[in-house]
Amino acid sequence: MTTHLFKYTNATDLGIVRVTVFGVWFIIILLSPISNYALLPIDLFKPIGIYSLIYSVEIGFVLEVLLSENFLKILKMTTLMGCLLACFGTKYFRYFAIPTVVMLFMIDSVIKSFSGSVNHAELVLLYSAFIISIFPSGDGFKLFSLGKVKNFYDRDSDYSVSILLVASILCFSYLFIGVHRLLHGGIEQFFNNALEIYLIKNSFFYTKYGFDWGLFIVSNEILLNLFKVGFFVITLFEVLSLLILVSNSFRYIWLAMMIPFHLFTLLSMNIFFWENLVLITVLFILIPLRISKQKVAVLK
Repeated sequence: MTTHLFKYTNATDLGIVRVTVFGVWFIIILLSPISNYALLPIDLFKPIGIYSLIYSVEIGFVLEVLLSENFLKILKMTTLMGCLLACFGTKYFRYFAIPTVVMLFMIDSVIKSFSGSVNHAELVLLYSAFIISIFPSGDGFKLFSLGKVKNFYDRDSDYSVSILLVASILCFSYLFIGVHRLLHGGIEQFFNNALEIYLIKNSFFYTKYGFDWGLFIVSNEILLNLFKVGFFVITLFEVLSLLILVSNSFRYIWLAMMIPFHLFTLLSMNIFFWENLVLITVLFILIPLRISKQKVAVLK
């Protein structure tokens, strides 16, 4: 009978995922100039997605307070503190983890409502933080006390299910992107000049990375054709991403393809989802290695 990758995870494994998710959020919030959004005209605030439902009612005064510089500064500092406490892990984990997730959604609503776009990498982290906050994620991998961690065969479904949900969200993000690319771009996008135009455009756009390898690729016909074939192969792997949850063999191949792909998109397109790479490393490399070591220890 086929079983999923995280069947034998314990409180420590979920604690590692907790520290990873809220630790990444701490870095994102720390580096984000959130208070600068107060300088923008409130007329530019255009909620999208689920936020359009939340802000659909007439809340002019509330919105003015939300977008004020002082409130955004307080929101940033409070969220940073919440993320830090969530990383530490205590028996009161849910009492400050859930409010922290609410604040993360507030910050996300401000950023997306002004930018008018959706960053799917941060969406994975946002949903993951929500899942972690409602499960017993503070039971293991604590800063002050590791507590009693269950052994390999004393499984608690709360730990394995929560990790599986986080991993599934990450896999679904790749699956949806791959399916969307095939449905809306079609097979022809891998044979026409669509990717060539995309490489040129991203190479000239201002980004904090500043790589222009895309121009070198489009200047070489062989490299450009290899890029198109490789992008098609990557799309197929994205569509099949859920298989890594039940097949170790496919997981190894998927990792060998997707990790270099993320690095290559950084160099060629100035697109870098470092958050995804961190989650991939923890969920699909570190935790499976821990499970394997536990199996060996039990057999001995």
